[in-house]
Amino acid sequence: MVECWKQDERHLILPIFYFVDPRDVRNQQGPYQQAFEQHSHKHSSEVVNEWKEALQIAGEMKGWHVIESHGQGAIIGEVLSNVESHLRSMYTLVTDELVGIDTHVGEVMKLLNLGLSNEKVIVGIHGMGGLGKTTLSKAVYNKIFAQFDRCCYLEDVREALVVSNGAVSLQNKILSAVLKDDRQVKSVSEGINMIKQRVCKHKVLVVVDDIDDNFEFDKILGKPDDFSGDSRFIFTTRNKRALEFLPECKFYEPGELSYHLSLQLFSKHAFGMDSPPEEDARISDDFVKVATGLPLALKVIGSLLFRRERKFWKEKLIELQNIPSTTENKLHERLKISCNELTHNEMQIFLDIASHFTGSPKDLPYYMWSGCDFYPESSITTLINRSLIKVDKRNQFWMHDHIKDLGRAIIKMEDVEHPYNCSRIWSTDDALNMLRNGEVEFLLSFFGLYLYMLKV
Repeated sequence: MVECWKQDERHLILPIFYFVDPRDVRNQQGPYQQAFEQHSHKHSSEVVNEWKEALQIAGEMKGWHVIESHGQGAIIGEVLSNVESHLRSMYTLVTDELVGIDTHVGEVMKLLNLGLSNEKVIVGIHGMGGLGKTTLSKAVYNKIFAQFDRCCYLEDVREALVVSNGAVSLQNKILSAVLKDDRQVKSVSEGINMIKQRVCKHKVLVVVDDIDDNFEFDKILGKPDDFSGDSRFIFTTRNKRALEFLPECKFYEPGELSYHLSLQLFSKHAFGMDSPPEEDARISDDFVKVATGLPLALKVIGSLLFRRERKFWKEKLIELQNIPSTTENKLHERLKISCNELTHNEMQIFLDIASHFTGSPKDLPYYMWSGCDFYPESSITTLINRSLIKVDKRNQFWMHDHIKDLGRAIIKMEDVEHPYNCSRIWSTDDALNMLRNGEVEFLLSFFGLYLYMLKV
């Protein structure tokens, strides 16, 4: 156990000192001293010393000391409660803790109808980008996952299905999450059979985030009728049409935030409080109006303005107000204002994460950025403070898919006609086209840089 804990301190040891003095455990005295004297005759000193070290470490850990026979039931209850709390924190998804989320969670819970046990329920959350659909799905997941035998949350499905063998990759993620089994299926049909034989017999919760028309339930999960009647499915999408292909799907659209909640969310990021100071009430009102109730825009704009001088506020307000109402994607234009304030180094790291490193460990590209003199520590801190990226509890980069799309759009604008002239490439199709067209110089330099990263 101690060896496992040393390899990853997220693993926990919760010792129960059952009629044993923790000091005897730590110091190998009393009965432990006698036991080790016997062990020293049978085992090498190296093995014995490893055992002693393990006991010393375990003996120093906080646990429960049981010295009386009565009252053990209460201690058992306390241990179980502690374990449940740790397990919940391990499996709980990180959310944005969005202002006003509770009402939406309640509405989705009604649609899920968890008291119904004789038929499975499919709920589709749809709406324009920036409404907080992913946050809502995670909040619902966190609230109900403990009521299911097995759970799975699939992120960035729209993007995953574009990649070769994307459906198989999603199936393997489902199998790994539900069965805790690292065995990999190699074809869609094999994955469907495995899901039918081993997953469907459980009461499962499956959340599939960000689907589009390419997602087909039957070709990834199999037949809905094969699943337990207690199972629940939640899908999120920007395009309601994608949900119309799901059998008996119940629709829910979160809608934009009310003015009061918009002001509260903006104030949290712009001032670090629930409402603006009196002298800033009027300009805050103007910013809330241009954000039009979109949570993502309110967060990014508020974070950009935090602790900046009022002259800067006024300039940014005019810039936002001048975005034409006919602009096809006003959200991107609003978010781009925050990107325009990034330094060269910050922008390079932002574009790298948007194109390649969302979902990757933070340490993977760190040495590359340091070698390029991008000063990643301060640059990453700025990007986090601007609400453009996050580093999750697994120390991986996370970026809202609309911000990721914005970053990739900025890269594409470098040369719309010839993508191989752009600074970064992430599309498999673009890479293959470049190889077919003999545009290999860029790819060779990119892979050379990647190999350098791996070497570092």
